[in-house]
Amino acid sequence: MEAKSGGGIMISVGLVMVYAVLMSFWWTCMRLLMNMGGKENPFPNNIIRVVSGLGAGLLIIWSLVRQGGIGYVWTLKPQFWGILAIDATLNVAIAYCFVKAMQKSVASIAVHVTLLAPVVAIFSSLLYGVDGLPSPLSVLGLLLILFGLYILHFSPKKYGRNLAGPIVDIWRQRGNWLVFAIGIAIFGGCAVPLDKRMVLLSDNAFGPGINILLSWGITYAIMAYRSGDFYALKFFPAKKVALGLIVIGLTFGIAQAFQAQAYYYQHAAIVTSLKRLDAPFTVLWAFLLLRDEEAAEGSFTFRILGSLTALGGAVLIGLS
Repeated sequence: MEAKSGGGIMISVGLVMVYAVLMSFWWTCMRLLMNMGGKENPFPNNIIRVVSGLGAGLLIIWSLVRQGGIGYVWTLKPQFWGILAIDATLNVAIAYCFVKAMQKSVASIAVHVTLLAPVVAIFSSLLYGVDGLPSPLSVLGLLLILFGLYILHFSPKKYGRNLAGPIVDIWRQRGNWLVFAIGIAIFGGCAVPLDKRMVLLSDNAFGPGINILLSWGITYAIMAYRSGDFYALKFFPAKKVALGLIVIGLTFGIAQAFQAQAYYYQHAAIVTSLKRLDAPFTVLWAFLLLRDEEAAEGSFTFRILGSLTALGGAVLIGLS
């Protein structure tokens, strides 16, 4: 049973806050691993997807321990498995967009690849007859997201006082970020309600665990094997890579359980909007740990202001 009272909102905020902090480490650590390679020897993206999927797969074990063993699997309704097939397919595309955005952009920009999802959700809900015309709160949220993205890309070093600079920057580098943001908005918008339904049909560990294990872990493990990505790891420092992959797997996996638990207390749209809390944290870690490349691409002040502005817009859309 879902609890959507004031207390439920506070619990969901707390759960998503833990998710956000863990995911900010995932984003930043992913970038650190990618920086180990160069143009001639890039770090294999598929490995990051595989390890993230395996980390989430550990949730299956946790669920089975809590639920009394493997027999729990046979108690799940056929509806669960049908939804899983659709959701896992969508998440294959989502996994591609997430990691590719980080490869193409600096961390403080890449983490905002999910920001357009609430914007697309407004129009898709109208198209499919789920909602009517956007409320004033939704429109304000949409405008705040767009304004936040504008601020994010404002860089006096690159464009001086040219107010059109951020728009030019986004369009010129659309293949590095905008394309993947639109992809996540479309696929993610379809996946979110399915994510929640799977949690309600199972629990906060088994649903996300098996979904991400199949879509991120197993699917990309096959791709990684066929592409020789596992062999390519031998050309990178073993200890640093091992530590980085452990952090990526654990933070990503544990974060999914906290997000899934929040679904019990709040609507999927609100949980999805609150998830954007990972962006300001990632901006902070990026400018602390990746200072040189971040400073060369933008300003910390504009990045954090833009991130918080867009976050506010996402929350308004979720609340509406």
